[in-house]
Amino acid sequence: MAELCRNDVELAQSVRTFARSDPHLQLETLGTVPRHFVHLREGSKDYFALSKFCAYADLRLADYRGKRIHKIRPGGATRKWIQTITGKRFVALDKVSARTRAALLTWLDSLPPGGFNRDHLHVLELDGAAIDQPEVSDTSGKGPSRLRRKPVMTVEALEERLRQQKKIGQAGEKVALAFERRRLKADAKVKPGFKIFHVAAKFVDAGYDIRSESSQGIRYIEVKATTGDIESGFYLSQGELNAMKHYGDKAFLYLVELKKSLTAGKVFVIPNPALALEKRNAMTPTLFRAVLPVDRGD
Repeated sequence: MAELCRNDVELAQSVRTFARSDPHLQLETLGTVPRHFVHLREGSKDYFALSKFCAYADLRLADYRGKRIHKIRPGGATRKWIQTITGKRFVALDKVSARTRAALLTWLDSLPPGGFNRDHLHVLELDGAAIDQPEVSDTSGKGPSRLRRKPVMTVEALEERLRQQKKIGQAGEKVALAFERRRLKADAKVKPGFKIFHVAAKFVDAGYDIRSESSQGIRYIEVKATTGDIESGFYLSQGELNAMKHYGDKAFLYLVELKKSLTAGKVFVIPNPALALEKRNAMTPTLFRAVLPVDRGD
């Protein structure tokens, strides 16, 4: 069975494969009612691919229909998977940038006549400059063959990404604070005089962002925010996880899906998040603390 892409690197490669294939095969792959496309921008170049195709890694266009790969999973499932691994969403064509819209329509116009329906098109956009490049073989001939990673992110790009992440995090906390105030005001069981503290505005190592105190008890709230799909995942520090375990039923995770304005969003409340994460086996280690003995020459 064809394997789904594991990350945005493999997804980007699938987009390139589609875009560089024979236009007649592209047209055949699109079918009669293509709806969702992935757009990869690399410098001045724009590549597009049918989302259902590029959800799979190392797939040839000839095999997509020839081996009936398109029948394995419905389009909704592959779209959701793409959103999960990228943290981005498909956007209606009339909501994307003028450049993206023009590039997509130009590409569609360049295909052989096919008569497919162009209504209700949606696009998910990838920035090639922000995607880690795949590992490539070292063919220098100096020593055994090995793999090396091609550096692609500049210091400036990293600093900008970190600025954006901080901006999104702070916006998420503001939305969560407003949500918590509304929740307490709307709860008839809560007596007047409740207090909400924005702990993260003053301390960075508390293990939570908000402390909410009312007649119904205390909530220690950790906030995770994104402008994409919150189900695509989020990162937890060891300190945050320790706090969730320590406070147990008093710990809450507020997952915030921000709107583009960053001033509003939808909040999903997860009670006792440490227990929820454990039950669902929902954590993957991505950072390790290592200790090695060294020879000090003493």
